[in-house]
Amino acid sequence: MKKIVILTIGLLILLPSFALGQYQSISLSDSYSFNGSNNNKENLEWGEANLTLRRLVNQAYSDGVSELSNSGSPNVRVISNTICDQQPGLNIIDERNLSDMNWAWGQFISHDIDFTPTAVFDTRLQSLERIQIIAPENDQYYRENQTMMSVFRSLYDVRTGLSRENSREQINTVTPWLDGSVVYGTSEQRVNELRTFEGGKLITTEHDNGDLLRLAPVNSIEEQRVRGLAFFSGDIRANENIALTAVNTLFVREHNRIAEEILNDNPEFSDEEIFQMARKINTAIIQSITYNEFIPSLGIELEPYVEYDKSVDPQISHLFSVVAFRIGHSQIGEQFVIVNETDIKQTIPMQEGFFNPSIIQKHGIDSIIKGLFVTKQQASDIYYHDSIRNFLFGEPQRGGLDLCVLDIIRARDHGIPDYNTIRKEIGLIPVTEFDEINSDQEVIRRLSQTYRNVDELDPIIGILAEEHIEDSTLGETGYYIIKEQFERTRDGDRLFYLNDPDLEDLREDISNTRLSDVIERNTRIDNVPDNVFFVSEIKNNNLRTDNQISFAYIAVFLIVVFAIYAQQKSSRISK
Repeated sequence: MKKIVILTIGLLILLPSFALGQYQSISLSDSYSFNGSNNNKENLEWGEANLTLRRLVNQAYSDGVSELSNSGSPNVRVISNTICDQQPGLNIIDERNLSDMNWAWGQFISHDIDFTPTAVFDTRLQSLERIQIIAPENDQYYRENQTMMSVFRSLYDVRTGLSRENSREQINTVTPWLDGSVVYGTSEQRVNELRTFEGGKLITTEHDNGDLLRLAPVNSIEEQRVRGLAFFSGDIRANENIALTAVNTLFVREHNRIAEEILNDNPEFSDEEIFQMARKINTAIIQSITYNEFIPSLGIELEPYVEYDKSVDPQISHLFSVVAFRIGHSQIGEQFVIVNETDIKQTIPMQEGFFNPSIIQKHGIDSIIKGLFVTKQQASDIYYHDSIRNFLFGEPQRGGLDLCVLDIIRARDHGIPDYNTIRKEIGLIPVTEFDEINSDQEVIRRLSQTYRNVDELDPIIGILAEEHIEDSTLGETGYYIIKEQFERTRDGDRLFYLNDPDLEDLREDISNTRLSDVIERNTRIDNVPDNVFFVSEIKNNNLRTDNQISFAYIAVFLIVVFAIYAQQKSSRISK
């Protein structure tokens, strides 16, 4: 009998750990508060929602208080027309074969850590000032001197903007932690509207091709912004485009999958315990994918993680929020590609994929997710496709916006200085000529045709124009700003997954979880590439399936039964 026990224990050790109940030993001692407070025990408000953004460089308001910066720079529509215009059909593909999943993930996590709203997203903010964008001469879509766009200014702290000593500061209404708030929300009220309160799960909408997000309440902000029925998630921007909605849906499914496993392993757990643990693990997976896949895919090498640093304020910088991390807008193409289960591709014009969740209600998310990782994204450069430069959210003269104009004007709205001033203040060498930014003659021609000198250059244009660092999608200035922010977000977070004691036993599994694993677990997509942030990599799919795990259990059972039978037979013979 002793031999049987030893044999059985040995076989159990050889089984994959997750076949034995991955979550049997988990416990929850702490978790992110929904509003972001109490993470840093010495500075309880650090990381809280509704605090002002951080200045990485000094403000440069024209009056030193609140008036738009760079007032001497050219008309923003002129800049868009002469620098950012990308002719229809001209596709400049990312030189490192990044997929559309790259910009989609960038937007997904941006919505987790950063949101400074205007009246476009919240009609209660109608009192905010507007910036009138005047059409220049020879514009393709607007008469000269016509107001082509009327842009609301960003939400700001009304206690600021009163003097030169107290200049205007805009508000980040979400938490700067990468805490899954894009899925769960930043208030207890919001998350309660998303929960089933049964088995720790989130509410979903049934669909033939897999569960979707819950539908938005009647008369909600979400419903006011879309054509038809809207979805409802942690962030009010979940319906902004079908790629963003699909990724958000993927992680609602992942939460519910984790919740089921926790319940199976711990049937005595309450709904609240299951929910909070599933939320913690799901958030950790989002963190791991961001730091182990997404950031490296940009060609950014962060300083190695050492430990939590309580002296680090995680707040998002203005430069990251309204300048550097908007590089993704240049990476968007003319169309969404959706790929069905038989690999038949269908294209949807980019402008039709914005605020149009009916596409997902028709197709589900699988074909959209697959379309993202099989399609090479546009290069990170000065060019914006017409789909977002003239037809964003509608046709010109009928609500269509210019995203290049919005990117330039939003930096001026926040009092961001010119490109060269930023370089000096963050410790980089300022440039003296346009050809020091990029050697491409077309880029130089467009810049010099628009700006009188490099000191007029708007920061988003300078960053997009920069020649890329070797093996990176970014130039020097954008690289510095994005690297600085992601290190700060990680290092100042006491509950970052590599520092969270609750996740100690799961840390290795979480670090090894790729976005491709999440896709495989929650969709019916076959042959998912190992790294979905690049088009060229194909996955060696040798993961254990549920059938293999079941077979392992049966094999152990049969071996034990056979060993007992053999032992009994041997005993009878010896008698």
